[in-house]
Amino acid sequence: VLDLGPQLFGIKRMASDQTVWAVTNITDRPAQADLAAAGADRQLVDLLTGSPHDAANLKLDPYQFVWLQK
Repeated sequence: VLDLGPQLFGIKRMASDQTVWAVTNITDRPAQADLAAAGADRQLVDLLTGSPHDAANLKLDPYQFVWLQK
């Protein structure tokens, strides 16, 4: 479980050759996280949409979730 503040719930899941960062905004307001400070690579890709994300400046809309990997 990642300590991302009271607005976000996050986990880091590792397998032999893959690390997945799952982050959920659990509030009705936009939220921001710095996954790079938690050890993530700077550029991550959303597993569901293929969209790129800056790990140091991850922005989530209310109730939005992302599953990210390198």
